[in-house]
Amino acid sequence: MVSFVVSIIWDVFLKNKVWIKFKYNHFVFICDLITYLIPGLRIGKYTIIRNEFNQQTIRFEMCCPDTATILYNTIMNLQKKILKIRFSPLTEKLLLLFTIVLLFVLLSAVLTDGHGWGDDFALYLQQAKNIAEKHEYSNSGYIYNEREPLYSPRLYPPVYPFFLSLVYKWFGLDFIKLKTVSVIFYVLYLVLLFIFFRKRFSFFISILVVILFGLNPDYFIELDQILSDFTALFFTMLAILAIEKFSNKTTVSQSILIAVLIWLSYASRSAGIVLIPSFILYYLFLNKKIKKELILTIVLTVILIIMQKLLLHESAYFNLRLIFKDPLGTIFFNIVYYSKILAKSILRTDVLPIVLIFIFFVIGGIISTLYSSKKIDFVVLFSFFFLGLLLIFPSIQGSRYIFALIPFSLMFGIIFLQKMLKTDQRIIPVLLILLIIGYVPEYFHMKEKANEIQEATNPAAMNLYEFVDQSGNDGYYFRKPRALAFFADVHAGLISNEDLNQYETTKSEADRLGIRYFVEDKNHFSRFKTIQELNQEKFKQVYENEGFLIYQFAESN
Repeated sequence: MVSFVVSIIWDVFLKNKVWIKFKYNHFVFICDLITYLIPGLRIGKYTIIRNEFNQQTIRFEMCCPDTATILYNTIMNLQKKILKIRFSPLTEKLLLLFTIVLLFVLLSAVLTDGHGWGDDFALYLQQAKNIAEKHEYSNSGYIYNEREPLYSPRLYPPVYPFFLSLVYKWFGLDFIKLKTVSVIFYVLYLVLLFIFFRKRFSFFISILVVILFGLNPDYFIELDQILSDFTALFFTMLAILAIEKFSNKTTVSQSILIAVLIWLSYASRSAGIVLIPSFILYYLFLNKKIKKELILTIVLTVILIIMQKLLLHESAYFNLRLIFKDPLGTIFFNIVYYSKILAKSILRTDVLPIVLIFIFFVIGGIISTLYSSKKIDFVVLFSFFFLGLLLIFPSIQGSRYIFALIPFSLMFGIIFLQKMLKTDQRIIPVLLILLIIGYVPEYFHMKEKANEIQEATNPAAMNLYEFVDQSGNDGYYFRKPRALAFFADVHAGLISNEDLNQYETTKSEADRLGIRYFVEDKNHFSRFKTIQELNQEKFKQVYENEGFLIYQFAESN
């Protein structure tokens, strides 16, 4: 596949040729995608005798060509008939509603009753519990360590915990129902995504994009965790649509609406702050001058953010000094990392040639958008600021951090493909369909794991929480301190690995943080275990079960 795609790029761009025998190449590409996306399905087979970067001849050796030809003709004929159909606005809405309901059912089916060890969820739940039970919002039990600032902020933004609190108040600690909050926001986001794409593409492409992201493994896997990503996606997209619609001639009420939506995005996830500079530049590009509506929007947004900080006693979510440790190294690493993430999130591969081709298409789509419209697109500005923030941020979390940009990268890729194909664009829906087909096995694989016990809520972990809760002691070190703090209602923190190098520094940091007990996970290596084994006389074991050990300083009472 890599050789074939690179050879086509060579022919079209480097040799400045048109696609000779386009339909045949079209057909081979489809066969290749099918066999690539669905391992074991052998519809057609060919061999490419060509080095990626020379001009040797391509020789195709096909087996079962009749089967492949029938499949190709069937897809293309069906495509041709579907593309001739013109749906009324009401029919489009009904089909969208049916798709969204179906996706809600499918996505809800992969939710598990429990949680893994990524303990972000515990801090969200603690804040939700505080709201539901009217406790101090900032009282989380998590001992923040400024020497380990990338592990977790003291508090998370309040919008997602607020919605969790509504579920927690009525159903308690029901993980299925709590995770359903994310599913609801995600399917609502998919509705907004349809609206966004429908303004630019046909109904058929737009609905396929909704299905594609509804079944995208990177997204539905994260739905099984209690995280703010999907609430943030919803409010960010809602703000983008409002800005696109109202920025040209903005009234006072529309300015207030945009300000509230920008704040809701920020109050869901702090990266939403990039909407402010994006909006300012977009407004100035459209209106050529500063107007009172722009000032009103920015001032109101800043007031809402300041009120949030003051009322909830929030500190900064991120230590800005970390940016300056190795800025060039961080930016270079993140460029490579997020380029692979963007390609893999859609094409399910991070093979370098495919990544480069995908990024080439995305950049080509951005250039085509700017060139054809003769004006700046808000999404281009938003993507620029959002990606810029990610590139200087010295921490990575897989595809989560870049969820907001993945649909836009697909959009720009499709735009460039449209420009390249010009007359025959039937291949675009076919490619989307094949990508969706490739996602289906991963969905069922995820569904099969639904009954697996999650580490953070397995019997050994629950027994640990119960013991700690009933012991009446406080001040614990644990590799997942927020989970321990939430489940056992104690104060727990993390000692930096830099300080877990010898007993003296460990003891000093523990005293500074108020830590007297150390929880050791038998299934995960930690530096504390080395400290304990080298200084056994200075630690006393006070608890053990099949998964965990608890030690305390020997001189403690």
